[in-house]
Amino acid sequence: MSHRKPIKNYPSTLPESMSRVPKLMCTQHPDSTVRITAQMETEEAIASFAVYGCDEVMVDYEGKLTPYSQPRDVVKAAAEADLPVGRGVSWSL
Repeated sequence: MSHRKPIKNYPSTLPESMSRVPKLMCTQHPDSTVRITAQMETEEAIASFAVYGCDEVMVDYEGKLTPYSQPRDVVKAAAEADLPVGRGVSWSL
């Protein structure tokens, strides 16, 4: 049994935006950069949420030619697909 005292000035509840814990996370395994392009990775990330209903998607950009632009591409594609990025959907990069 824990006898810890509550931390002073610490909120007892999280803000609504932080209270939803993802239940299903889709990940992309590092793969061949010759066969799987950065564009295909972006499309796969969108499908992970839209098709499989994942709450969180962890994108693979390891070894790709454009690793720094891929997160932007995923967010842009999600917006174009009307996926609620930042509203109940988590993207891990």
